[in-house]
Amino acid sequence: LDQAPEQVALPVEAGALIDAIGEDEPDAFARWEQLSAALEAYREATRLGFDGRTMSVDLTDLLQLMRTGLERGIEKAHTFMQDVPPTYFTFEVTDYDLTGTSDAHGNPHIRVNGFKPTALPPFLEGPVRLMKLLDLEKARDLARSIKHSALYDAKLGMVKVNAPLDAQSHAIGRARAFTPGWLENESIWLHMSFKYLLELLKAGLYEEYFEALRAHLPAFMDPHVYGRSPLENSSFIVSSAHPDPTLHGNGFVARLSGSTAEFLSMWVLMTAGLKPFLVEQGGVVLALKPILPGWLFNADGRFSFRFLGACNVTLHNPLCRDTFAEGCDIQKIELHTGDETFRIEGGVIGAPYAERVRQGEIDSIDLFY
Repeated sequence: LDQAPEQVALPVEAGALIDAIGEDEPDAFARWEQLSAALEAYREATRLGFDGRTMSVDLTDLLQLMRTGLERGIEKAHTFMQDVPPTYFTFEVTDYDLTGTSDAHGNPHIRVNGFKPTALPPFLEGPVRLMKLLDLEKARDLARSIKHSALYDAKLGMVKVNAPLDAQSHAIGRARAFTPGWLENESIWLHMSFKYLLELLKAGLYEEYFEALRAHLPAFMDPHVYGRSPLENSSFIVSSAHPDPTLHGNGFVARLSGSTAEFLSMWVLMTAGLKPFLVEQGGVVLALKPILPGWLFNADGRFSFRFLGACNVTLHNPLCRDTFAEGCDIQKIELHTGDETFRIEGGVIGAPYAERVRQGEIDSIDLFY
């Protein structure tokens, strides 16, 4: 917005909410009280809809103020930071006043004057979000901490959606109601586990990623343990926290979304690399940089995949080296279309061939390591 300032149209009912956000109240409790009251007023004003009028506002300063407030809150949360950062907190009321009124059930209304925050046991989501922001070494430290935490299921070699919740009240929510190791409590929730794997890959932790991939991907599981076809994904896998050991490693609830989306993202990064298309000197170039371990190549050192839904790509890696290993580089490339073959030295496909790949005009590509 600094680079291209423009007004944003919002419902007029949002005006009071914007005004409240724009007041920079330094006291955290007073700020919470102020924003909560403004939010409740906004919800009440829009409960039956909007009247249709709009107003134009410049959000640049407001968004910056919101960002500053968010960073201030994250800084305060660092007092709770362990090796594995917390995801959720509970807030116990420590001081309150009676208002003299009650709800329909006779429960007295109160005005809260203070809270005591407590971090819940670790959930996988917090570390996954944090890993997006870390450099390579800090990401590696976090991955190591997760593997030595209560999130790690040593029996299965997998990461659970949360650490044990036995000591928590049922008031924290439905996760506490499930048997440990089942559904949303201490299970291997593949949608979340695959998010973690994806962040390992994006962070450049390739050794850690492929170790985790072999444990988490149903294609590599023992079907007698998995309990279903390894061609089929699951919503969750029963962890070793479950009291029935015969269920450990079993997959439940066929899954066609969620973890599938993360898997497709991992597949794209593993085959095409982080940034296959680049602009250099005003033109589009294609630099495929697969991130693959040697054990995924067949006995002849080949690995094939379909790129952009139209182009068959074959990697020729006779020594079956990890493609991300130092010194494992693409030496030459062959592009095939109809009766023509184009040969390129090195690992970059320049103009005009990169654009022809994008347009689906190249039938196949061979990469030689």
